[in-house]
Amino acid sequence: MAAMYPNLDVHTLGSHPDLAVSVDLACRHDFGGIDLPLGEVMAMNTPDQARAMVEEAGLRWGGFGLPVDFRGEESTFEANLARLRDWAPVAAKIGCTRCVTWIFPGHDVLSHAENFQQHERRLGDVAACLAPHGVRLGLEFVGPRTLRETVRHSFIHTMPGMLELADAVARRAGTDATMVGLLLDTFHWWTSGDAETKGLEAVSGDRIVYVHVNDGRRGRERDEQLDGERALPCTTGVIDAKRFMNALRGMGYDGPVTVEPFMSELGDLPADVAVQRTAEALLNMMNATI
Repeated sequence: MAAMYPNLDVHTLGSHPDLAVSVDLACRHDFGGIDLPLGEVMAMNTPDQARAMVEEAGLRWGGFGLPVDFRGEESTFEANLARLRDWAPVAAKIGCTRCVTWIFPGHDVLSHAENFQQHERRLGDVAACLAPHGVRLGLEFVGPRTLRETVRHSFIHTMPGMLELADAVARRAGTDATMVGLLLDTFHWWTSGDAETKGLEAVSGDRIVYVHVNDGRRGRERDEQLDGERALPCTTGVIDAKRFMNALRGMGYDGPVTVEPFMSELGDLPADVAVQRTAEALLNMMNATI
């Protein structure tokens, strides 16, 4: 059975090297996968060279960020969607079949029902572009109360709520439910309150598209945590890494596990040092067992 693998996204560490440098960093620090910089690859004369570069290094693709603005004006969304129709088959051809995005947990104008309807329609159209090429869409719920309190109307910020939206998006796209699932993040799992339930242990592995890991900041209660200030996984002990990793193993998750720490201090370090520290923390996280 396939197993989950440590994946590198250097952009979450505050570095922005090109694909070749990212591949070198991933290899030197024993990552098994790397995220696809889709915009950079689409600008290549031959996108297949990106696949060759990754495969020759013994790596796999993790995923790519959804290159569609589905939160703003309709005209922008339609233009981005048209571009995605061209880009999606290329991503699939070079072997990357996971696409992810995050959902803001509120809106100043749209009610919960109106916001749900807009996300269902727009992301349904996105999934309809991706699914025929075998590309799965992962939706990330955002948990911190401090962020939800900045908007007038609260929106989805828990795992059950995001699974409900994912199911609606899949139906809209006319595709199987496994093609639209979760981007599961430890920080959001904990700050949303989902960690106080057994919901994670009840989820099927085929509903998880992608995983982010990190830790909370010491000295802050759960509802005081800030979305843009986190820590490397297994460094503060705020989030229960053992339970999280055991749940992933139990459900049979077989995808990328990527660190997303939002630590400005990492961006101040040489990329090689930042990646090394990240790799060490990720190894500790993935080895966490009862």
